[in-house]
Amino acid sequence: MMQSQSMNPRARPLRRTDLVAHLRKHLAARGVELTRADASEFFDELYRVCVQQLVDTGEFRLPRLVRFTMQERAAYTATNPSTGEPVELPASLVVRARPAEQLRKLMRVPM
Repeated sequence: MMQSQSMNPRARPLRRTDLVAHLRKHLAARGVELTRADASEFFDELYRVCVQQLVDTGEFRLPRLVRFTMQERAAYTATNPSTGEPVELPASLVVRARPAEQLRKLMRVPM
């Protein structure tokens, strides 16, 4: 499978500071200077836009990367693992993420 060949077992997920540093380095290579605060503000604004779009339309897309959607989860009965008693869980809204088609094709992840 492609994942096992390309994944580095010692690599860690990128953190926000890593993304900010990468964005600054990428833009600096193209002659655009960006402060750490400006790069951080970019990610803050991206988050705000994502949340607002989810609230307003129920969907947010990052082209060629991911699509987030709001979905309603129906109420259901679960079992308390400690006591074995049934527990009623109310309906709720959840955010689902689905990789964009280009990303799925690139990674060969069946969906």
